Amino acid sequence: SYIFQLLSGLPLESWNPTRKRPAGTLWVIAVTILFFGLQTLGPLVNAFFMLTPALVQKGMVWQLLTYGLLHANFSHIFGNLYILYLYGDNVEDIMGKRNFLQLLAYSTIAGGVLHVFLQPNPVVGLSGGVAGVMAAYFVLFPKVKIRFVFFFIKIRVPAILVGMFWFGSQLVGLSSEGSRVAYWVHLGGFFC
Repeated sequence: SYIFQLLSGLPLESWNPTRKRPAGTLWVIAVTILFFGLQTLGPLVNAFFMLTPALVQKGMVWQLLTYGLLHANFSHIFGNLYILYLYGDNVEDIMGKRNFLQLLAYSTIAGGVLHVFLQPNPVVGLSGGVAGVMAAYFVLFPKVKIRFVFFFIKIRVPAILVGMFWFGSQLVGLSSEGSRVAYWVHLGGFFC
């Protein structure tokens, strides 16, 4: 796990086992991978399911949810699904599958709505929903240590501090000119 973290920069939980298999989380991962595969069939899938603010305003409201099933590239889908599993298994364990899936859906929609109101560009990715799951994790497990590797040094940080840092980084990111990161989607999902 140390080498994985060193090379990827991705976090790991120090210790937070679940009582049962996260069926809802795994189902969302499978469906998202399926849609990522469908994207390779041509631009029609993107045109119909990606979140395009102008089209949502004309009635294609399903895009407020379906954009979460599409991703720009492999690193985009890997990052979102990795973080979804990292935090989602524990959130689902506490909330139950149905409530977890509702949280994920509502957070995805909230992120999409905020994006539609504040950004004109199309967007794809499950990051709004993932941000909502992260927020739930930080509330439910504030003291669980999240492990990072920086410059070959392992550090463990309480989840609540990770959440505060992540939230601050999103606010800073809003000022980034020309960024392709959907910060408003992240913040909308997190607030939901």
